[in-house]
Amino acid sequence: MSDIIRETYDWLLQCGRDVVGDTVLIPTGAKKPIVCHKEPGQWSMEKAHLYMVKNPEHAQWGLLLDSLCVVDADSDDAVAKIEALQDPDVVEALSVCPIQQTNKGRHYLFIRPEWADAEGYWDGARQVIGFDADLKTRCSTGTRGVLAICPSLNKTWVREPWAAGTKLVDIPRTLMELVAKPKQTKQKKQK
Repeated sequence: MSDIIRETYDWLLQCGRDVVGDTVLIPTGAKKPIVCHKEPGQWSMEKAHLYMVKNPEHAQWGLLLDSLCVVDADSDDAVAKIEALQDPDVVEALSVCPIQQTNKGRHYLFIRPEWADAEGYWDGARQVIGFDADLKTRCSTGTRGVLAICPSLNKTWVREPWAAGTKLVDIPRTLMELVAKPKQTKQKKQK
């Protein structure tokens, strides 16, 4: 297994469920999970570890998001706009959060704040017209969004989550409002 995936696995375990919730590593292919994961308990860190041991050459990985919230800036203009924000909370958060370079832009990783659920901020692409950014996080249906991570194709850590001085912080409200719009909560379908 790659050193980066081992570091990511160890980092998630070190953060603990009180920080990252049920966020777990998940093997992917073309940005989509290649294992069943939608129902609670179908995929876990234990299953991720077993997969890593059985498939040490697998190079495409993602995070199945729960209590993490990721701003996915998909253009140089979106990155520039985010990084030019002068709000002190945004400046501080961007100075310490994990950051990943992609072929189109950057991923900024944060903790999903409690108010995000109450106010209806959910996973979704291009929620703000004319702004090339997505919010990757928990979905309104209770399922979880997926984020492709390094060493997957075209993904490189700018600031590794486990590096000294890097820490997960709540996404600042100003940044959340820049990339996402509140939506009504959908009720999970009853079986």
